[in-house]
Amino acid sequence: MALWCALLVALVFTTSAQMPSLFLFPTNGLDQVDPSTTITIKAPAPIDPGCITHNYPDAEHGNVVAPVPTILLISDHGDVVLGRYTLDDERTLTFHPRPLAPGTRYRCIVSNIALLNGGYAPLPTEEIRFTTAAEVPRILSCSLEGADQIGCDAAISVRFNRSVTDELPEVLRTFALVATDTSTWPQPIEHGFTLSQDGRTLTFAPVTRWPAGISLTLTGRLSALTGDVLDDRSWTTVVRSAGRVTITPKTRDGRAIPDGLITSYRAQEHIAVTGTAVDLVAIDDLADRWRFVRWESPLIDLPDERNIHVTIPCELYSASIPIDAILERLDTISVQISVDGGGVVEVYDLGGRRLLTVSDSSEVLLTDSLPDVRLIAKADTTYSFASWIASRSSLHGSPAPSVSVLSSAVPQVAWNNGNTPQGPKLRPSFRKTQTASENYALRGSIQDEDAELGFNVEDAVAFTTAKAFESNVPGERTLCVEAERCWEIIGYTIGATGERVDIASTNTYCVTAELMDPENTVTFHVRRRKIQLRLEKVLLSSEDPKDVITGKKPHAETYVRVELRTTSINDRTVWKALGEVACDDNGIYFGNYALRCGDEVRFRVRGSEARNQTWVGWDPRVNYVLPGKADETPEEMIYTMVIDRDIANFPGSSCDLQ
Repeated sequence: MALWCALLVALVFTTSAQMPSLFLFPTNGLDQVDPSTTITIKAPAPIDPGCITHNYPDAEHGNVVAPVPTILLISDHGDVVLGRYTLDDERTLTFHPRPLAPGTRYRCIVSNIALLNGGYAPLPTEEIRFTTAAEVPRILSCSLEGADQIGCDAAISVRFNRSVTDELPEVLRTFALVATDTSTWPQPIEHGFTLSQDGRTLTFAPVTRWPAGISLTLTGRLSALTGDVLDDRSWTTVVRSAGRVTITPKTRDGRAIPDGLITSYRAQEHIAVTGTAVDLVAIDDLADRWRFVRWESPLIDLPDERNIHVTIPCELYSASIPIDAILERLDTISVQISVDGGGVVEVYDLGGRRLLTVSDSSEVLLTDSLPDVRLIAKADTTYSFASWIASRSSLHGSPAPSVSVLSSAVPQVAWNNGNTPQGPKLRPSFRKTQTASENYALRGSIQDEDAELGFNVEDAVAFTTAKAFESNVPGERTLCVEAERCWEIIGYTIGATGERVDIASTNTYCVTAELMDPENTVTFHVRRRKIQLRLEKVLLSSEDPKDVITGKKPHAETYVRVELRTTSINDRTVWKALGEVACDDNGIYFGNYALRCGDEVRFRVRGSEARNQTWVGWDPRVNYVLPGKADETPEEMIYTMVIDRDIANFPGSSCDLQ
């Protein structure tokens, strides 16, 4: 009996000494814990809600340190993790921390948990340690996202959520880069790769260049590492093989460029294809003292030439290949006039007002208020005029004492230390005459107002009377000239008075003038007849040439380029692009081109199959001309024709042919 009581006492003692315990999750020492985990506490009895606190050891109020929080979660780096509590039921308390850092060890301390049936006495502090799972690699972005096309040398970069340096071989095995063109199945394409210093960006690059025009597909199947197919990605793009060449006329001083000049240059816009050359032609016949300076591009290096033929490397191709045509307007052009003796030069405006008389040397400035001048060489009594000596001007060698200097016809301009542009330099040549006895003479000459290489005025305009008369007594004589059909006589100048007389265009004309001692002159002013070319470019809705689609222009890739045959100073043939005046006649779009009788022009024609616009031909309608076919290339059809009076069937010259 005594033994039994002793045992009972011992049992009672042992039972009364054991305190209630808590169950915590995560459990102590647990690894690979999800970073989004919560801390769960299971109590053996209902928990007193009043014991739950958010206070932290470093929080003070009235110089009194508050109690520690119910659950204190600290990383090994010393970072305290904040969160919120929920009492899921009377015995379960859950702590919801902010997302934990992956691959990090944490210490969790549970303090001051009191039970309702425990007399409100706090349970002993519990402490656990656990480690979160390392973050799996996932793709954040790829440079191909939203990229329909890439350059032939473009690298492809993939950005990860964390460094993949440690498992790079495994990550690379999840990626595949394949190419497809129009004739092959997808097949791997040779490439290299690099990993950024932080280990988060993987870059795939071509060994040399991606082939232009192929389709590239990059696939990353990270599900092989993460187990989640939602981590797989795939992107497809095309290696750029073409780009649109855009022409933008610009000036250095920002001034506005006339619409006609802009239209003329933009007519050269087209789609360039890798491996083929880009041809650009400077337009020379620019009105109102405008001139071409050079070609420029922010993307490509262009030769310093007026007409360029350049192949653009594939890596420089983009959706738009911008090229600037740099133009400038010459507000002021300097005309230098010098006289070495034997006479003077009188300078007039075209209204007949004398501006100055030059006996030594002088400068005339062509400006907006004085765009053109007329020069009259007057010989002294013992001299006669011979010809003009000129540089940077077609007037060199002209036998006419009266000549016009037009700012719009200045072919070349030099620069004087960046100041006033230097135009023509002119000097009259006077020859000494015999004075021993009286001799009266009248001499005729013919001046081409628009002299051009390749057209000889002496072959086109001839005297029907004697060219010169001499007599030992004064009197009058008549000089007559006749021009062939492409030429016209527009005026004359009598040297004795220096007055120019303009006349209505004609093919024959006679002038009666005095014989003078030592000589009087008559200069006939002629030029090739002006003829305007109207080129209509229409779209058809069917094979019937009458089914014209009005109000719609051909696409820029479909073009008809007009070029004028010219002769260079070394007697070479040069085809010069012509500027056009764009017009609209009730929805029919056409261009007007200023030409002269006898000009040879060619038409370079190209349709655009990609735009469903193919070249049909010329329409043989009444009063319209059919150019002759001259050549054919894989890209263009080429036609030529000579401008003549017998094919000029419309009387007008403006857009509305009035």
